[in-house]
This record gives sequence, C-alpha cells and structure tokens, in this order.
Amino acid sequence: MVPNGLDLSKYPFDTQQCHFYFGSWTYYSNEVNITKYQVPVSEHSEWLVTGREVIGYEIKDSNLTYSALRLTLDLQRRISLYAYYVVVPYFTATLFALSVFALPLKSDIRLVFSALAIFILTILMIFVSGLIGTHSVTVPYASESKTLF
Repeated sequence: MVPNGLDLSKYPFDTQQCHFYFGSWTYYSNEVNITKYQVPVSEHSEWLVTGREVIGYEIKDSNLTYSALRLTLDLQRRISLYAYYVVVPYFTATLFALSVFALPLKSDIRLVFSALAIFILTILMIFVSGLIGTHSVTVPYASESKTLF
C-alpha cells in the first residue's frame, strides 16, 4: 500500500485501505463517549468491504478527556462494473480490427472498421485517464509506457 494516496498500480484489481478518524473537540468524554460505538458499513456499487477495524480511544488534554474513534476499512474494487466500461469496448475494438483482415483489399468498409477501432480505443483511454488520472500516487501497469533505450 502507498501511504497518503491511492495505489492504482493494479487497477481495476486493486485493494485499498482507508483510515477515518472521528471525535469531538467541543464535548468531553463524560458528555459524549463514542469509544464503544459500532460503525455500520453499507453496500457500495464500486467497492466491497473486506475488512473493518474500529478502535476507540481517549485523548487526555491536561485534566480534560476527549473520546475518539478510528475506523479502518479494507476495500476491494468490484470487477463486474469495469467489465462494462473497460473490457467490452476493448473486445469491440478488437473485433473491428480483426474483421479488417477478413474483408477484401478494395473494400471501403475496411477503412470504416479501422477508424472505428481507433476511435473506440481513443475514447476508452480518455475515459480511463479521467477515472484514475488525478487520484493516484502510482501509475497503473496497463498504462505505463516502456521504452527500448
């Protein structure tokens, strides 16, 4: 895991660990005590909660005591959502590109299918870069460019 950011090097097969801190700095622990609170986690369409840890603790400031809560969630990305957004367009572009070789050389449809394949891949790369471009500390393996020199 990469601290202070998302590790998207294995996108969309990645897992993340998120830390949340809750507490009150205006009420003392004898007025509001959240150290024994159980945090419910609801279902999400993009993430699956694989682990949850709740730690309650008290912070002492001179003779005053505040209660706080730390919630740690282990999240795993659901793959079925990305099958529609990533795999299906790649598969469609591949079919267009392969069908070019089955068509006659003088056919105008070859140019149309080639242009469609390039257009689908371009739009897909713009979409994927918009999804993961600004939130990541690392670069996904699929989008890394390798040079020969």
